[in-house]
Amino acid sequence: MSSVCLDTQQLKAFAERLARKQSIEPLQRAHVRDCEGCQSTLRQYIFLSASSENRQPALTLDAVPAPEPKPACPPSDIERGMLLGRYVVVNKISDDSTGVSFVAYDPELDRRVAIRVLRADQQTVEASAERERVLRDAQTLSRINHRQVIALFDVGHHGPHPFLVTLWLESQSLRAWLLGPARSTEEIVKVFELAGEGLAAIHAAGAAHGSFSLDTVLVGPLGTAFVAPFALTPLPVVAPPYRAVLDAAALRDAAQDQFDFCVALYEALYGETPWAGAAGEGAKKKLTERRAVGPPRLRMLPARTWQALKRGLSNEPLARFSSMEGLLAELKPSVRTGRAKLFQRAAFGVGLALVVGTASGLWARARQTQRCQRVPERFAAVWNEGERAKVHRALTLSSAPYAAETAARVESVFADYAAEWAQVFTRACLNAQVRHESESAVFDLQTDCLEMRRRELAAMVQLLAEGQVEVARATPAAQALTPPSVCDNTTVLKNGPARPLDSGEPNVAAELNAELAKVKALHDTARYADGLKVAAALLPKAARANVPSAIAEVNYWLGMLHSKMNNWAAAEPLLLEASLTAQAARDDRLAVLALSQLGRNTAAGRGAYEEAARYREQARALLTRLPDDGALASRLFFDWGMSLAPQGLKAEAVEVLGRALKLRTALWGDSRLETLEVLDALTWELGELGRFDEAYVLLERAQRARLTIFGPLHPMQTSGYFRFGQLYAKAGRLDEAEAQMRKATAHVEAIGQRDLFAALAYSNLTEVLVLKKNWPQARAAGERALELKRSLWGKDHPRMMASLTQLGQIALAEGQFEKALALSTEAVAIGKRAYPDDPYRYATDLIALGEAYAHLKKLAPAQAVFEQTLQSLPFDPGALEARVDATVGLASVLWSEPKNRAHARALIENLASTLSEVPRSALRETVDAWLKAHPFSRSM
Repeated sequence: MSSVCLDTQQLKAFAERLARKQSIEPLQRAHVRDCEGCQSTLRQYIFLSASSENRQPALTLDAVPAPEPKPACPPSDIERGMLLGRYVVVNKISDDSTGVSFVAYDPELDRRVAIRVLRADQQTVEASAERERVLRDAQTLSRINHRQVIALFDVGHHGPHPFLVTLWLESQSLRAWLLGPARSTEEIVKVFELAGEGLAAIHAAGAAHGSFSLDTVLVGPLGTAFVAPFALTPLPVVAPPYRAVLDAAALRDAAQDQFDFCVALYEALYGETPWAGAAGEGAKKKLTERRAVGPPRLRMLPARTWQALKRGLSNEPLARFSSMEGLLAELKPSVRTGRAKLFQRAAFGVGLALVVGTASGLWARARQTQRCQRVPERFAAVWNEGERAKVHRALTLSSAPYAAETAARVESVFADYAAEWAQVFTRACLNAQVRHESESAVFDLQTDCLEMRRRELAAMVQLLAEGQVEVARATPAAQALTPPSVCDNTTVLKNGPARPLDSGEPNVAAELNAELAKVKALHDTARYADGLKVAAALLPKAARANVPSAIAEVNYWLGMLHSKMNNWAAAEPLLLEASLTAQAARDDRLAVLALSQLGRNTAAGRGAYEEAARYREQARALLTRLPDDGALASRLFFDWGMSLAPQGLKAEAVEVLGRALKLRTALWGDSRLETLEVLDALTWELGELGRFDEAYVLLERAQRARLTIFGPLHPMQTSGYFRFGQLYAKAGRLDEAEAQMRKATAHVEAIGQRDLFAALAYSNLTEVLVLKKNWPQARAAGERALELKRSLWGKDHPRMMASLTQLGQIALAEGQFEKALALSTEAVAIGKRAYPDDPYRYATDLIALGEAYAHLKKLAPAQAVFEQTLQSLPFDPGALEARVDATVGLASVLWSEPKNRAHARALIENLASTLSEVPRSALRETVDAWLKAHPFSRSM
């Protein structure tokens, strides 16, 4: 076997042959089967090759001539998940004549980047010259290290298409920034000063921008400006309108950049270029003459500032400033000039009588604008430096090695939340109070909505600051906050439930909302029992106040909390009541959520799949009249997919979960828990179907998301390792499965993890070692899992059953039948106490008990246990595997008595007939193997 890894071209050819079902060179095939590095790279190429068509890779077909290598797809056809060099494409941002921009993920440095792919399929002389210019500029820009210039990280090629990699910024174009809340003169000039510093840095490096405009400046959340050279900007670019009439031979230099800068500043201040209103020859004449025009009176500038701007707009390059620094020095007084001074100068300039009237109107508008832009003090009291310090101190008191990182992530989430809340409030206030674009009643609805978001954050901050939240739960809890952007959707608000104040009990309504926020916070931090206590006490208050929407929400959270505790019987009536009350209160959104969860619970708890489908269809009907952005639909698809899987409808579950993943990816990308939970579920179901190549790609994507959301030390990384191990085990790759499981247990011990995932890591390792028949190590891992569970939940908790049964089966394999019987008996006793009326919940443990009796030749109790198990199993696909195991166990016991062999054979033959339509070959193989090993004739 060759020990040399395959290069990129060989791996691409290898993947293409798999996709086309062509034979593989034996030495290459043998190497790839044993090389994890080549497998990892190959999986990417297999995914890309097979995704465009329904082609399934195969390793054993007759040889046919190798295909010609395919050219790289055009930039416009690059899709999510493709690789550009080492970068994984996340989303397309823009597409224009010169290239296509993407957001991508850099797996080596664990960060997002922006990639600009230049079109090589445009074969004109102009296109070729433009590409050469961009690459020359890229060399220059790579030497620029300035905080106001977007940094160039890397260059590469996708086939013939060159691409440039830059920093990705959560930002918007300067044009979009200006279209948001009203901006003062000082704010606008300050942003341009920052952008001008970036231009000056480009000029200092001996380059020129060449296309400075409102579209090539990016503005971050805090008002920081960054210059993006035209070829590197990730946003769609609108060419300045005056460009079409400029002389094509105009120099592309620093003086031209200065002119473009001043045109953009004029447009930002006054909403038009200095030569707006003219077209064709008239526009060209105005541009050629560059006649200086005074600024509109609406926004007065100090004389010095206007003179600087006019000089930058000069027709003669030599008449402009010698450098950007000179221009910026003249613009700066505008920042130091207060609003009062501006209006005072304007008053002296145009006449006292006129200005008194004008200024009073402008002052009134300005004061209202300032009030809208000032975040209400009640929100500042929720998240401020003092509260941040409390949260930080509470989280970092933990000895967990990931505590400091978690604190930083939580603080970042809350800071972003506060900024978004302020933006939504300001926008709503300006629309209602300044621009008069919305009614005051709508603004009232928006402020009610924002007040609920404030209370929600307040409840979460309080729990964290008081140290009532486990550090491991803090990041997902922070991400679970309802985004303030929901309050922007005025259509939903207007069609929603009546405002709480309409009930005539404003104080009671406010109290209910505050308590509901606390219930949600307790749910999101996994404090389910505490949440139940608060919600149960809240229900009579809501009933007395007669606020239907609050009654519906309390019932919803009671149902959700019972669901998280697997108490399906208690959850179902509460969720049903929540959906009915919500519909009566016109809260269709809450009704959809309740019905979606109700369908999932009904399927999981009682196996009532037809009933679950009816709940789902009711939710879908309600969803048709809601202006949903995809969040509700994705929740419905996710719950639907999770209810299909237990029915054995794996392919259908994959299709529905895929729809949920598409919606959530479009909404949030991969950096939210909502997307991660779908990735994990979809990976599992793909593995169940044997579609391992697709599952590997999604699982690697999920692991990157885990790193982004939680960081490398967080306990959630444990689940990432053992999920890989589970998938390898399903594929029969037991050595790789064991390696991943040992990574999981090593992570558990390294960070001192003591939770469900820690126990599952050892349970999964035990399962793999059982498959490898490594009984001593399997027993040690199983005992460690049981020890962890007992320390967390006590020896009588239902979670003990799986570990006890697992250890019992190891004891059987080692010939310790009495020990196996004792372990299985203990597991079944726990099941009977926990689920006295539902033996189905511990059917697996009953089967293990029956096997232990059978090995000890205690045939009567073995037969009784297997028969009890079969009676408890529902006739649905989700229970099929247990039914096969119990029937085979019973038949084997019956076979021990010659008089019962006909009955035993009949049981298995009947089972075989029911499996004829079931796409579960492993189950059919088990039954067929039993029939082959137990031949029967009437003469026996």
